[in-house]
Amino acid sequence: MQPPPAGHCLSCGNRLASRREGDHARQACPVCGWVYYPKSNMASAVALVQEGQVLMVRRKHEPFQGQWTLPSGFMEYGEGPEEAAVRELKEELDVEVELTGLVGVLMERGDPRGPCLLVVYTGRIASGRPKAGDDAAEVRAFPLDRLPDQIAFQAHRQALETIRSLP
Repeated sequence: MQPPPAGHCLSCGNRLASRREGDHARQACPVCGWVYYPKSNMASAVALVQEGQVLMVRRKHEPFQGQWTLPSGFMEYGEGPEEAAVRELKEELDVEVELTGLVGVLMERGDPRGPCLLVVYTGRIASGRPKAGDDAAEVRAFPLDRLPDQIAFQAHRQALETIRSLP
């Protein structure tokens, strides 16, 4: 997957030119030397598992509208993965959560918005009752042995497989 191109220098505004940097062709400013380093998106997700069931949300928007995911979302600039996880659950489910563990750090390459590094936590609801909000059209608990067929992202499917194998 090729990163999106940049047209102009963010430092001085001049047009970028291609140059070789190690094994990579990079876009760089011929005037001030600023180099464009494209980055993957970063997101956090939380698996709320209780009594053999995991809480999932149906996506309200594209991409993959109508499919199921763990409650999740992109990190804001300067925000850490734990902060993003807690914020996203407040936005998507209107609950306060306590993070209880780390499932894994996974790479999602199937999102049309670009590659994404996903940090997946386990958690428990500290307060509130889950209800669909923000980007969630619906909230539902699924038995870990009967997950929905349409799970939006490979990294979410991978995280759920890891969770199913936990003691």
